[in-house]
Amino acid sequence: MIQLAVVVSPLNISLIRPDITLIMVSVILTLIIFSCGVIAITLTSTYIRTSLDFKKLRWKMLLMAGLVVAATIYWIIMMESYYNSYGYNHWIASGGEYSPYFGVIGPFIGAALIGFGAFTKRG
Repeated sequence: MIQLAVVVSPLNISLIRPDITLIMVSVILTLIIFSCGVIAITLTSTYIRTSLDFKKLRWKMLLMAGLVVAATIYWIIMMESYYNSYGYNHWIASGGEYSPYFGVIGPFIGAALIGFGAFTKRG
């Protein structure tokens, strides 16, 4: 049974259980990845409807792709360092019971598609 600890003193935040911190950081990184995707779609739609400068759009799209990759790599490093500090490994190859499926591989594919789309222009 997993129990969550609650800290009574608001000044001693470091005593909160790390599982909650991992969940909060994971949710924040997920929101960053999701919002980068929405912004990329919105920028593309805006560019298609209006005649904006493609060079500005290109750099904004590359910034979104970079944020997606950075957030994903940060999550991987965060999870691996957390589990390594307790002597475990996060990945299934070493007995960590986690296999990286689309949730880890998908952001890299999406960032690559955004980057590819930033350098290919129709018309």
